[in-house]
Amino acid sequence: MFWWRSRERREDATFSTLLAPQTFPPASDRADPGVCEAQEQELCIRHMLTILLAALILTATAYAATPAEKIARTITKTWTCQDAIGVPRTSARNIWAKHSPGYRRYQLRVWQARLEACRQQNWQAWLPDKWRRIGVCETGLNWRHQNSSYEGSFGFATSSWDSFKPAGYPDHASQATPWQQYMVALNIYARYGFSGWGCRNA
Repeated sequence: MFWWRSRERREDATFSTLLAPQTFPPASDRADPGVCEAQEQELCIRHMLTILLAALILTATAYAATPAEKIARTITKTWTCQDAIGVPRTSARNIWAKHSPGYRRYQLRVWQARLEACRQQNWQAWLPDKWRRIGVCETGLNWRHQNSSYEGSFGFATSSWDSFKPAGYPDHASQATPWQQYMVALNIYARYGFSGWGCRNA
């Protein structure tokens, strides 16, 4: 891709400039051996610092991903997550077409939001074993569980869900994502420990 070749040329030019060989004065021009030794030592130190600086610049350049690279990585992570939870992959459509920098930033935000939404559903990747056992004991780990008394995977009482859910969360636990339900469960745990669940010993 042309932007890679362009960046490689810039890196080569930077590296060549920074690593240009240092020259020392010829021996015939050295009036005082002590002074010359000090000068050579100073030049050597400068040369070493120049090499170190060049290495740091090249390392930073290598890890400074372009917007297109960031989008590609985010899409890959999103697809991996979607495969894990068994949902169809979101189409990238014309993501690789030429776009303005502003639109690239917009695309990145969209795909980052998709990745976050998927991660909230992919509870197998982050739910601790203790909470899995409680969920299995309470509702069979059914995130959409709902009856007249309890809702959600952890069997939230309606009053408890209303009291401990953050602003913006759904009105019913059964409508919330696994991550949202877990966050509310942690809020209850912070207040009452596991005593808030009948399956506390699971």
